[in-house]
Amino acid sequence: MATIYLLLGFPGTGKYTVAVEVARQLEGDGHPVRLIDNHTVADVLFPLAPQADGRSPLPSELIDRVRDINEVVLRTIEQLSPTEWSFVFTHHLVESTTNREYVARLEALAAQRHARFVPVILSCDHGELLRRVVQPERRGRKLVDPSRAQEIIDEGMLRPVSRDALALDITSLSPVEAARAIIDQRSST
Repeated sequence: MATIYLLLGFPGTGKYTVAVEVARQLEGDGHPVRLIDNHTVADVLFPLAPQADGRSPLPSELIDRVRDINEVVLRTIEQLSPTEWSFVFTHHLVESTTNREYVARLEALAAQRHARFVPVILSCDHGELLRRVVQPERRGRKLVDPSRAQEIIDEGMLRPVSRDALALDITSLSPVEAARAIIDQRSST
């Protein structure tokens, strides 16, 4: 069955790394899948705004424009993507009405496509998360400042309410193990 996965977590948690592995395992099992990483969408705009330097808070106008692109992505999936395709989305979303509406939009998209919706909240030990944020491979397109990462952690994160939601601490899991747990969640519900 086609599935829409929503991997949520703080910057540095490993959303992209795990999402790549989920997609790899699904493809290996013969399931067509597309990965929609939050940076795939945001990186269209981030180079145009000097505040998107991996250290500064992003202006609300930039976030609004990223939301606009996300909506275009969802409409494109609705109108052009085969219903047998699964999708893996990655995001860090703070608690807000707008973000709750976006998650509801993803859930409705899954229902419209007769697909399962599986939100996954990825967590990681606080110290490990701050260690990961400063890794050299993150430079140039992701948050790299541990002080800003701590501010984001303190702001909190949206936690979807869904019977298929999975909370997964990936501090000591390999990406392969985390992906398998996520795929197994889809299969067991």
